[in-house]
Amino acid sequence: MAIKGTPAKLLRFLENSMRQDEIAALEQEIAALAAEQSEVQTRIRALHAEEDPAKGVFRSAEIHGAKQERLRLDFEIQFRKNKINRLKFGM
Repeated sequence: MAIKGTPAKLLRFLENSMRQDEIAALEQEIAALAAEQSEVQTRIRALHAEEDPAKGVFRSAEIHGAKQERLRLDFEIQFRKNKINRLKFGM
């Protein structure tokens, strides 16, 4: 004899469990992307330090590429944070 409403409760439990798993995976991705973003920022600083206009040493192309990479990583992090919020609030 089944208890009325149990399948709905079980379904909600499974959905919540799946959401929590997905949120945890997204949080791990955010952490990895943030670490990569930190490395890119360090590379940008190093490239700026290497520049020496008096000697004709310019790293503008490399700096520009690294800044684009940093912005891409920033977007990826924000995208995942927004996805987590949508999962948490059921949107």
